[in-house]
Amino acid sequence: MRYQLRSFFAAGMGLINSKVNIHDSNDWLIPDDAPWRPMVATYHGSQYRARWPYYNTMDYARGRLSTALNLDLSMLGPRWLPRPMPDMADKRKRNGNGVCRVAHAPTNREIKDTETVIGALDALDGVELVLIEGVSNAECIEIKSGCDLLVEEFKLGYGTNALENWAMGIPVIAHALPGILGYMKRELKELPFIDTPLEQLRDAVAHLRDSKSAYNSARRKGRNYWKKYHHPAVVATQFSDICEEAADAAISD
Repeated sequence: MRYQLRSFFAAGMGLINSKVNIHDSNDWLIPDDAPWRPMVATYHGSQYRARWPYYNTMDYARGRLSTALNLDLSMLGPRWLPRPMPDMADKRKRNGNGVCRVAHAPTNREIKDTETVIGALDALDGVELVLIEGVSNAECIEIKSGCDLLVEEFKLGYGTNALENWAMGIPVIAHALPGILGYMKRELKELPFIDTPLEQLRDAVAHLRDSKSAYNSARRKGRNYWKKYHHPAVVATQFSDICEEAADAAISD
């Protein structure tokens, strides 16, 4: 059987053990019998989303404290540990050509409704849609830094693309499925993105193009959200507290 090392990842500090997990040829996590507690497991991406009952059962059986980098994943059981994002305000380029440049960076066109986004913004006066595909992360950030808005996604709310924009002080238009959107509103109280159903995208972009006050309000909201939840120092403190909690629980056992 072919095995592969895959970071899902479990990170350590102090009394917390650090470990890389082994997956089989079907990409399933292979359990072991070593006493790896105390441990904090941090999940991200579609692999956990597709098999969360399995991973939750494994964590419960092994006494692991589980966290997730994506807010929507915390609906499935793990505690939310926000993804850290460095300050990138100095990367932002001021667009002075009078055209509202709107970035859209689909990793999967179907999931991000890219064709509908293209159709919605086609021939909108004073708006240039900038599609970003097939480039490195560094190139993607460079292109986005010269844009005025990001159109993110309409099913899960937001991902790393949006975080990079907020760290640069650039507003994000997004939406999510009803269950996820309701959960985000309860957890965050105020959504960091401009909540826009796909069928209202054209009007939302036109409004931000024409209203400087609405644009600046959205920019501040996203930037403040990044500072509150995703600034590296904030995440480091939260992670340290979680590790101490896991260690204390193991000692009390």
